[in-house]
Amino acid sequence: MQNISKQTKLVRHSNAVAAGITTITPSAGIDTKGFAGCLFVVHWGAIVATGVQSIECHSSTDDGVADAYTALLGSKVTVADSDDNKLTYLDIYHPRERYLKCIVNRATA
Repeated sequence: MQNISKQTKLVRHSNAVAAGITTITPSAGIDTKGFAGCLFVVHWGAIVATGVQSIECHSSTDDGVADAYTALLGSKVTVADSDDNKLTYLDIYHPRERYLKCIVNRATA
């Protein structure tokens, strides 16, 4: 049996933010060189009854320098407005591009 913490690297991708309706886009991506994948975990606080939120993964070959970040097809996860104080995750295994970002979309209906 192997210890998973010795085979993973934990990185804070984005700091916590107050409730709002804007899209949260981290400035830098996660470099996955030397890793098999990336697991993004998003903690939701209170969500208003008309909240429309989701997360999705965007990728780039060069951290957005010449190759702009684009959404990974099939990576979008919609979050119900009743999912207050829950976690949502994206587990990206063997990404085609080296850099990944987790985009948090927040809006109200």
